[in-house]
Amino acid sequence: MSADDVAWEKKSKFHLIEVVAYWEGRVTNDHLKRAFKINSRTTGSRLFQAYNSITRGNLSYSASHRGYVPSDSFDFQFSIGDLGEYLSLMTQHDTLNPSFSGIKDLPAPTEAISIPHRAVSPSVVRQVVVATQQRSRLELVYRSHSSPDGEDRIIAPHTLVYSGLRWHARAWCEKHKNFRDFVLTRIEPGAEVIGEALPEADPALDENWNRQIDLSPNIS
Repeated sequence: MSADDVAWEKKSKFHLIEVVAYWEGRVTNDHLKRAFKINSRTTGSRLFQAYNSITRGNLSYSASHRGYVPSDSFDFQFSIGDLGEYLSLMTQHDTLNPSFSGIKDLPAPTEAISIPHRAVSPSVVRQVVVATQQRSRLELVYRSHSSPDGEDRIIAPHTLVYSGLRWHARAWCEKHKNFRDFVLTRIEPGAEVIGEALPEADPALDENWNRQIDLSPNIS
């Protein structure tokens, strides 16, 4: 059986499995549960097995990651590797990745390319997503107004933020020793996950991010 022979209902599930695995570096039964209300581990396992059978081993199970990860021979069968596909899933299933903020404000696209994301490097997004998921440190080169040519930084991102105009990563900065916003388009391709985040990078300690302010008018 080839990808073209798969029924539409299964194809949508295989599409999610493939897209999440590629962009987040891991896909689990929990993703199927959140998106499709599949509560049975047996049903989830069968879907992964069926997907792997059709794609000839696109995924391999990793005990350390507690899920399925892309294999060395990974190849797109139910997706095209476009960032819009991933962001589209986030808008359709807003519980898939709790590390996103503002994603609900994106237009629900009828085509993946309708989302304005072209200025963001896909490789950067993948590494930032993985770092937020794993609570890891990310080594990168960041271009800012004070360092237009770029400077080495190590950050620990905990949330991806869509402001309506551009994408940010809310992260602990080891250079300045505080939480800051990092614009994704200013991160050079080649960012690398280098290990577990420091204790001071705990998202619960990000007071400015966690504090909510009521801006509704006080009408008496």
